[in-house]
Formats: sequence, C-alpha cells, structure tokens
Amino acid sequence: MTQYLKLYELVQTAGWGYMKLQETGQRLLSAKTPAEIHEILKIVPPIPIEDSHLYLLADGKRKLTGDWDAGSWQIRAETFQSDVVGTAPLTVASTTMVTNLNAELLDDKHEMAFLLADGTRTLGGAWNMGNQILTNVNIDSGIITGITDLAIADGGTGASTAADARVNLDVIQDIADVVKDTHIDWGTGAGQISAVDVPIADVGAYYTGTEVEAALQEAGYNIERALFGLQQAGLSAGYSLTIPSGYQVLVYEEYDCQGDLTIEGNLVVL
Repeated sequence: MTQYLKLYELVQTAGWGYMKLQETGQRLLSAKTPAEIHEILKIVPPIPIEDSHLYLLADGKRKLTGDWDAGSWQIRAETFQSDVVGTAPLTVASTTMVTNLNAELLDDKHEMAFLLADGTRTLGGAWNMGNQILTNVNIDSGIITGITDLAIADGGTGASTAADARVNLDVIQDIADVVKDTHIDWGTGAGQISAVDVPIADVGAYYTGTEVEAALQEAGYNIERALFGLQQAGLSAGYSLTIPSGYQVLVYEEYDCQGDLTIEGNLVVL
C-alpha cells in the first residue's frame, strides 16, 4: 500500500488578519527508511540500532556496563538495594561518619552499645565477666561484692572478715577498751611475739596475761626486778611477788610492802 504524508504550514490570510493551515504538498512514505521519514518530518533522528546499547532505558531495564561517575551531581533515590548476596549496596570511601548507615552497626548493635578502648565511655549496666580473668585492674572507688576469699598463698587472707583474717594470719590486734587501757587480743594463738617485745604500760606498770603466762614468764622476772629497783611505791595489798634465786633485788628503805613478797635471791636494802 502506498502511503503519503501531507504537509501543512501556517499562512497569513489576505485581508483577514488570521493564520490558517494550508496544505503545501505531500511526501511519499512508501519505501522510505526511518531516517528518511524523520528527515521529512524535521524531527530528531532516532538512535541508530547499532548504537542503542550505549544508552540507558528510562524504565531501568538496561544495566550499566561500567563504573558510573556522577561527578559533582547528586543521585537521589528512595532506596539503594544490592541484588548480590553478601555485597553491600553502598560503600563510603571517605572517613566521614554517615548517620543511620549500616556502617554504624556491628551485629545489629549501634556503636554506642560498645565500650571504647581508651576508657572514656562508662558502663551502662552490670557487667558479668563469668569465669574470665581481668588483669592489670586498678579499682579506686565503688563497692566490690560477691568475690571469693583470696587464699593466703595467692596474697590474700583466706577470710572475709578482719577477725577471721587475723586468726588465719596469726596476728594480734591492739584494741583500746572502755577505760582507755591498752591490751592485746591474742586470738586462738599464743606466743606470736616475743615476751620481751611487749611494751610497758604507761600507767600502773603491770601486765595481765590471761592466755600467755607461759610466754611472759621468762621476761617476768626481769620486769619484776626492774620495778623494785626503780620504784618506791611499794607492793599494794592483794598482789604477790616471788623473786627466784639467782636474782638480786634492790629495795628502798621506805618501801611499803602490803602484799606478799617472797625473796629467794639476794636482797640489797638501799
């Protein structure tokens, strides 16, 4: 079938002052190539068939065959999706943190859920270490609870209270009683220190040994001799004193002896 294309143009009507379409001719379209038809119609020629693969389709059905550099222009979309399993749809090549990107997440946790190596972030809750070991720890505040007593061999006391620790370590404790006299609590052990290291009391100059008489007996004779040689107060009623043989006792003439005094050694009266 023979096809023709009628051609029109706008022409000014004589004496009427308006424009009208006027047929100017026709062109035969039969046996014309698409390029020839477009030339006749004065429109942009179509993309050559052999070059059509170089262009993207508006419906998005044609894929890119190389890297696409948008330069300084923006590419906007509601979503970016990767159709390759295990491949991220977007990579941020700069060091700038991009809000709400998966780059801020680790195992579905935001980076604020993790502690920082420099220690500037505070724990947000109780921390259970389980049976793990934490080394080089310096604790300068807070309360430590639920810790197993550390054995003596490991540098501990093997106890959870001060009293039990003293017993475990065989130590004594100086305790001030209600009358402000100083006495020694020996605990369950005796003889932890030498009797000669026991200090003389500030007032009264006497010793009370309820659990350590055996430990004090050796030094007791020297103590008693020193008391008689230095004091003139005498021996109060209710007190008894025995000086064994081999010791020399110095007694002042004014010495007042109201107690029981037994001298088995040498007596020198001044």
